[in-house]
Amino acid sequence: MSNILLYKPGLRDGSENELPNIGMAVVAASIREHGDSIVVQDKHFYRGDYPCYPPIIDFVGMSLVSQEWCLEQTQTFLDACCEMHYPVIIGGAHAFSYLEFLEKDERIWKVVVGEVDGQWDKVINSKDKVVFLDKPDKLITPDFSDFVGIENMKAYPLYTSRGCTNSHCSFCVAGKGHGKYRKRDYGEAINELVNIGRYPSVKKIYIVDDCFTGDIEFAKQVLDTYLSLDLDKRYELQIINVRADQLDYEILRMIKKCGVKFLPIGVESADHEVFKHVGKGESLEDIRKATDMMQEIGITPWLNMITGLPYDNPERNLNSIKWCCSIPQPRIIHWFQMAPFRKTKAYDYFLEQGSFEDGFIPSAYGRRYDDFPWESDFETKDFSKKERMLANLEGYLRCLSPILVNSQEKVQKTCIENSMGDLYEDWRDNARIQEYVEKNLPDKKEKHQVG
Repeated sequence: MSNILLYKPGLRDGSENELPNIGMAVVAASIREHGDSIVVQDKHFYRGDYPCYPPIIDFVGMSLVSQEWCLEQTQTFLDACCEMHYPVIIGGAHAFSYLEFLEKDERIWKVVVGEVDGQWDKVINSKDKVVFLDKPDKLITPDFSDFVGIENMKAYPLYTSRGCTNSHCSFCVAGKGHGKYRKRDYGEAINELVNIGRYPSVKKIYIVDDCFTGDIEFAKQVLDTYLSLDLDKRYELQIINVRADQLDYEILRMIKKCGVKFLPIGVESADHEVFKHVGKGESLEDIRKATDMMQEIGITPWLNMITGLPYDNPERNLNSIKWCCSIPQPRIIHWFQMAPFRKTKAYDYFLEQGSFEDGFIPSAYGRRYDDFPWESDFETKDFSKKERMLANLEGYLRCLSPILVNSQEKVQKTCIENSMGDLYEDWRDNARIQEYVEKNLPDKKEKHQVG
């Protein structure tokens, strides 16, 4: 039996997310199935001083997204493992996207590409530095019991499927890594749902599927069981990802009955030219129809947008903003700065444009809500860094997003310096700032996402 430490660095903003990492929990379940001993330290979930290392460590596993690779704590931890002669295994999205670079790092024992579900023995027994795993026979139930601080878990991440029905979006590395949509065994998913009760501190459940409505009848079955078990009376439910073209009135009514207040949809861009090159496999008309249905039923649509996608420029981004503003209130519009990750079409596009050299990793901006406006760390000939920053800020201002209150002084200063004072005044007069401060700001502060 081996003693294994699984380690995930926290984001550099110092935030504590109430959700433990579900990928680490799947790895933990596979390790337990193999008969090994394990401790999981997810620093983004829990940062407190805690006795968190087993007395003897045979292996260290790290699951990374690429932005975490650049953190000082990641590199310090790797160096310490090397000095202690701990073999280190790297997996996660970063291993998939930046494999060729990790393969050359002498501090790393093995790099795992693929899903570990039930395949830990293949990882340990392989003699290769790079271990490619086949798609697992089934998606296994995650195990959070060995996470440091799990007794204080406030929200539970549940997945009922993995992968997406459309893996062609130009910007999305998750679609490439997870691949095609696959359902979990219904009985196992429901059993996990029932057993959330063993964590008495949990008050919320997040369905974190890449595409929860990938099989709409399956999704309805899960929601129907959730309601029949009266879990809507015990927990607050949030659903992270749905596709607009996979919604109908029946499932939206079920979602509403489960207590869901808002529903996120990825739009990315509403400029027709930029949207066409994203490759979403749905239309802006599909998205508008979905937002209409949500509002009719009483669910607030949450639209996720991206500033600076391939073929984007200030004029096209403004077209996207105006489309978003045409959606009546209530609505939530969130604007991300484009983050190009390796092995996506968007990355290749910007690489060919000469925006950066191969191996580029985007900065971990977009995490601190008191650091608006967010700067871009790359540009194209049609969209400079400054233009990207101002366009992103303009999206929040015109869409009257109250979240800007977290950095109001910096926002106001930027607007005055760039002849956007009228937009700032309109935002200040019309955004639902007081409602946000009362309902949402306490949660952001608890997670240390704002000062």
